[in-house]
Amino acid sequence: MVQEEKAHWPDAVHVTFSQDQSKQIRIMLRDLENNLISAVVLVLIVTIWYIGLRASFLVVIAIPGSFLAGILMLYLSGLTVNVVVLFSLIFSAGMVVDSATIVVEYADRKMLEGYKRADAYVEAATRMFWPIFSSTATVLAAFAPLLFWPGIVGEFMKYMPLTLMAVLSSSFFFALFFTPCWGRCSANPRRIILV
Repeated sequence: MVQEEKAHWPDAVHVTFSQDQSKQIRIMLRDLENNLISAVVLVLIVTIWYIGLRASFLVVIAIPGSFLAGILMLYLSGLTVNVVVLFSLIFSAGMVVDSATIVVEYADRKMLEGYKRADAYVEAATRMFWPIFSSTATVLAAFAPLLFWPGIVGEFMKYMPLTLMAVLSSSFFFALFFTPCWGRCSANPRRIILV
């Protein structure tokens, strides 16, 4: 737009931009991408070691799934990407795998006890609902006071709890609804369409 309007201005007018943070945002987006990739790889390595390949895949997809759903919630709320949102996303990378890990590990334990795969995942989602809910609510309650911080700093910092609320809520629903559905259908991919 500036280039289009510049054609109508006298040649003596020079245009400069102040407070252009697009370069910093691009750098932070690259950092977020690198952090997300590192988190996925590290979680995959650790979870393969302890709970196996199939179960670790279910846990690992919780990271990008929760991030995408959380970012979609922020977008639908009218929030834009800024430094605090990107920091909050990086900050929440380690927290989003907890819920999915709990559900998958409990379902695997039930399968070792003789449950069918579908029954094990339904039992895991049902039995672990309140522990995961209380864990997520506790973390969100710790950051909720930042929503009420007054003044300019409060306006700046409110993005952190809003981002964490979006991402951790997405992680909660991802762990209790998507992971059991995918886990119980992973033996027969055609069933995923029917669920």
